[in-house]
Amino acid sequence: MNAKTIEYSMKQLQHIENDNDGVKFHQIKQNNGHLQIYVEFGCGKNITLSDDEVYYQATEYLKSEIDYINQNK
Repeated sequence: MNAKTIEYSMKQLQHIENDNDGVKFHQIKQNNGHLQIYVEFGCGKNITLSDDEVYYQATEYLKSEIDYINQNK
């Protein structure tokens, strides 16, 4: 996963994090250099987001930014 996609995805996920107590998103770099995002829940459990989900969240962030710009012309 490239760093820019992770960056945009994390921006979108921060909105989700702010709306949900006990949920925290983290980006990690695997030993092989692959960047990933995982979710930490208040109960201590973690899950890693699939690359498809990371791309989806990045795309949603960019769409929301475009909508914001278009609304504020």
